[in-house]
Amino acid sequence: MKKIIRLTESDLVKLVKRVIKEQNDDDWYKFDTSHLINQQVRWYRDEANTQEYSTDIILKLAMLPNKVVLESRYKKYSFNCGNNFVLDMTPTVYIGNTPPPNTKLYNKKYIPELQKSFCTTNSGGKSVINIGRYSQTNQNTPMNIA
Repeated sequence: MKKIIRLTESDLVKLVKRVIKEQNDDDWYKFDTSHLINQQVRWYRDEANTQEYSTDIILKLAMLPNKVVLESRYKKYSFNCGNNFVLDMTPTVYIGNTPPPNTKLYNKKYIPELQKSFCTTNSGGKSVINIGRYSQTNQNTPMNIA
């Protein structure tokens, strides 16, 4: 059975806008992090990646307004967009040569992937956390909190 529905142009415009808005609302918070989790990462104490610190498997990523928290089975790391390093936030007892918490750790391959996935540049040129996308005219433009 066919049903004919008559719509005015303004009704059709409202309907299309609502559908587009619902699609954008559903996607604004989704980041593709599948390539960043369940991956073995070798951390280094220096930017040149010559002094090995530890090897870990990142199991979980959490985006906060000012940083990204990476979790493995036993450790937590903090990443800020303006930096080329992560901080080891695991509370440990300082024994001998073991570095204290908040040690800067580097990885030439993994850190740029974090930056590409979670960071954007604000109008002042500073690298900040990308908290979503909004639609303006026909473009998707990164939105940041700075």
